[in-house]
Amino acid sequence: MSSDSASGGDRYVGRRANGKVVVLDRRVHAADTVVFRQGDQASAAYLVQSGQVEIYEARRDGDHHIAWVGAGELFGEMALIDKRVRSASARTVGETILIPVNESMLDGLLAKADPALRGLVRILVQRLRETTARVI
Repeated sequence: MSSDSASGGDRYVGRRANGKVVVLDRRVHAADTVVFRQGDQASAAYLVQSGQVEIYEARRDGDHHIAWVGAGELFGEMALIDKRVRSASARTVGETILIPVNESMLDGLLAKADPALRGLVRILVQRLRETTARVI
């Protein structure tokens, strides 16, 4: 379950080089909107169209900053790739427009990739989770 509470949005319709039509939802989030929480199941990753998102870990002694994510960057992809729960939380810093990338979209992209590349991506996600757990 996501804590998503976007105030509104619209759709972006584009065309890929191969002629296929692509429809993406765009969601406008107010400042301090929690996009997802640590421990949530993942239903989407997010591409930041504009604004900024803070990735943080919630602890007993308060929130611990992990990263800032800005326009053109993707976040929340790890849980989609390895099918585990979210390892951190994400909240908007100011008004932010996000484009959700759902699991089937990401799975479709990975399915087209070389099997060695798919394996490499999964290994990198696993190593990143392990490293983050040790550092934070």
